[in-house]
Amino acid sequence: MTDQYELFYQPGDAVAFTVTEHDGARGVDELATEDPREVAKIVPLVPALRQGGAVLAVQATVLLPLAPHGLALGATVHHAAYDGASSTHFLHTWVAVCAARKVPPELPVMDRSFIVDREDMHDFFTAPRAQKGFDSPDAMDRLVATYALLAAHLQSIKDTIVGEAARRGIVPPPRCTSIVATYGVMWLCHLRATQGNNNGGHDDDDGRAYFLFVTDHRRWMKPRIPSRYFGNCVGPCYASMHRRKLSLPPPP
Repeated sequence: MTDQYELFYQPGDAVAFTVTEHDGARGVDELATEDPREVAKIVPLVPALRQGGAVLAVQATVLLPLAPHGLALGATVHHAAYDGASSTHFLHTWVAVCAARKVPPELPVMDRSFIVDREDMHDFFTAPRAQKGFDSPDAMDRLVATYALLAAHLQSIKDTIVGEAARRGIVPPPRCTSIVATYGVMWLCHLRATQGNNNGGHDDDDGRAYFLFVTDHRRWMKPRIPSRYFGNCVGPCYASMHRRKLSLPPPP
């Protein structure tokens, strides 16, 4: 076992929990739709992490004049503590308790013995390394929207891939899952929306485009980690392709 700690606790450490009120609740409903929403209107409902290594902050906002039935729950998480699967389970559990559901979600698994600790893990993650970062533009003047890909859309993409493989004589055709089809749509739409814009390192001078996403490692670990494991258990995946193969012209 390593003699270096990854998480350090001292008396007085706690999770920041804020209860506040919002007097413009009648305009909050528009934030729960799939239509474009202003990020600036969402930010007040989300807490900020305290300086000094805080890993979680929770904010419960009472929506006036909808009280006592209107409540917005916001959580800000440090990714070193746990990943999206864990934070989503946390929110689902909170909602189940508030709704007094008879069958609440399964409790999270907090057993850290599932993760095999390597002796060089601390040195590996703290060693300086050169890497190209991504730009983080100010999002306060941006809009965020939700797009739904129906089963018919995904099946159409899969059928297109099978047809193209047959045209090229590729047997058997490449396996295309729903998540692969979804990522393909996301990648192509993003590139079309940012043509001519390097946009934080997604393209290089040779005309190649890159796609970065994360995958859940729980089911692939040995021993296998429970799906409700509470922690950070994701890893990066990369895809690279020349822009011409994506039916996009190279950036000027």
